Amino acid sequence: MTENIPTIPDSWNPVNAFTSCMKRYAQFSGRACRSEYWFYTLAYFILYCVCMAIDLLICMGIPVFQLILMLATLVPSFAVSWRRMHDSGLSGAHSLWVLIPYLGSLVFIILACRSSNAGPNRFGAAPAAPVR
Repeated sequence: MTENIPTIPDSWNPVNAFTSCMKRYAQFSGRACRSEYWFYTLAYFILYCVCMAIDLLICMGIPVFQLILMLATLVPSFAVSWRRMHDSGLSGAHSLWVLIPYLGSLVFIILACRSSNAGPNRFGAAPAAPVR
């Protein structure tokens, strides 16, 4: 069985990082470089703010669109954070730190900021850095 891995885009930006992560919806194997992870996070934050504004204007503050976005991106967000941990040489289980209120999120952010291993590690080859 071969995995269908999408090609690496020419350069990372919030749009192609978000679409790349959505294409690899539930792929927990492999690695995600720092730029892919943080651009995905930025795209999610922008979409969340747009959904919040729509909820305030249309739904009178009831978080309908925010909940839809959170449910639609729950698995891809977890998968990209899992792959991000793999890229820095850690087990993907370190993504579970976010389940601990406050302190866990801080620990996860510090781990997500760690540098990537330049070469292959036990989780696979290094993701190709987009160049332009």
